Amino acid sequence: MMRLIVVAMLLLTGTANAGSALVCKSKAAQPDHQGNISNLSNKTQFTCDEKVKGTIPELSTEGWRIVQVSQQEDAEKDEGIYQELIIEK
Repeated sequence: MMRLIVVAMLLLTGTANAGSALVCKSKAAQPDHQGNISNLSNKTQFTCDEKVKGTIPELSTEGWRIVQVSQQEDAEKDEGIYQELIIEK
């Protein structure tokens, strides 16, 4: 019985690691005169790669799971602040 449980756990672990993950970015926005930028919403567009892009609801409908959301700033390019998602399937 114990052997069966160990085999089942190994199979489940392998299945969980077989997916894929991507980093997605929204368009950068400059802060307004008060330092605020537009809020993240269901209409915010993200680009993950050439084939995967869309809003959070669209990505979710395609089977992607949002793992992390953060706000980033690329200091070298000075393009402004953007939203970043990490998604996985």
